[in-house]
Amino acid sequence: MSQPDRILHDKATILAIIKYFLITAVALLLIYLGFRIFVILLPFVIGFILARLAIAIVTAAKNLIYDIGEGRKRRRLSPAKPAKAETETDAPAVRRKLGRYPQGLARSRGEKRLIIFVYILLIVVIIGLFIGVIIAVISQLRSLAAYLPAIFNDMDIFQRIIDYLKNLSDKLGGLIQPQQLDMLESELVRLQQNLLQKVPEIVAAILNGIAGLAANLPLILFAVVVAIMSGYYFIADSRSMYVFLRRNVISKQFRETTVRLINTLFSTLFRVIGGYLLLLIITFIMALVGLAIIQMPYAVIIALVASIVDFLPVLGLGATLIPVALYLFLQGQLFRGLGALILLGIMTLVRRVIEPPILGNAMRLHPMATLASMIIGIAVYGVAGILIGPIIMVVAKEVLTLYGIDAKLRTFFGELLNRFNT
Repeated sequence: MSQPDRILHDKATILAIIKYFLITAVALLLIYLGFRIFVILLPFVIGFILARLAIAIVTAAKNLIYDIGEGRKRRRLSPAKPAKAETETDAPAVRRKLGRYPQGLARSRGEKRLIIFVYILLIVVIIGLFIGVIIAVISQLRSLAAYLPAIFNDMDIFQRIIDYLKNLSDKLGGLIQPQQLDMLESELVRLQQNLLQKVPEIVAAILNGIAGLAANLPLILFAVVVAIMSGYYFIADSRSMYVFLRRNVISKQFRETTVRLINTLFSTLFRVIGGYLLLLIITFIMALVGLAIIQMPYAVIIALVASIVDFLPVLGLGATLIPVALYLFLQGQLFRGLGALILLGIMTLVRRVIEPPILGNAMRLHPMATLASMIIGIAVYGVAGILIGPIIMVVAKEVLTLYGIDAKLRTFFGELLNRFNT
């Protein structure tokens, strides 16, 4: 290659690298903005999922009633009168009715009212359960804040540790020297004093958390209202929405892809969010019942923390129930401590049994992609990003796949790598 040609080739390569770098930067910026916008759209997503859940419940109930009725009709009819004659007569009309709208939008007025009733019933049940849990948690947090000074001021736990070590040293022939025991006792006393100094800060943090929740109550109520109204309008005016889409989007293929994307996202998000929510509820109920059986104080708070921590990577149930068992052992309550460990074993076993059928590979993501989405989610949203990040990754994956953007990205990065090799 001559010198002028090489210079032109190098210039073209540099310009291509700059172009690809700018495109990549814009794509990363869009991904970051997408993470931010998702929080704004979250109430609409929740309303959409609840609306589709109500539609699915009504549809399943209608299909069940229809199957029962058809079974009875077949038993009554003679072989000379096949039951499908009437169905064939009505089928063209049904097809003509359903042909104007995508599947799930061609609903009669009575069916729409029934779906709205089921939707309202779902909203009432969910809000009632949520309010009940919040009231119980706030009540126990206030009680815990008042009881914390007495807990840290109690020397019984530290004295039990010293007595246990002394007995162990005597059994082992004086393995631990008295000076070492005195030093350990002084360190435990210093630890107790430090904890007592931290009590006001802990109590203030608990009370500030309750006050912060109360301060954010208007925003929470607004988000709840937005979620409820968006779900209602999706049920009541879904035809109008599709007509608006058909009027303003000329491409039929794009419209069909968009509707297919909505249906796919519903099934995916319902599988992911619904599966994790069901596991959260099951874990909370099991932990609450088990802690109530062993008469553990503040069972609601501990059960709620255990159910949430169970979803965090690495930690799991042991991060909550093992400290509970150690606390009970140090208090000299051997059987209750064993009960906490037995509860941990039972919950772990039940979780391993019920998790595969509930979730399966719900996200359909590679473990590395899931981990990367969690890291990005934590960077953007904090601790909540552990759950929000993978959900956004699932949504992005479905969008890229259905619109064929993933193939274009593969081609784009392939050309970029070829530029470096030439």
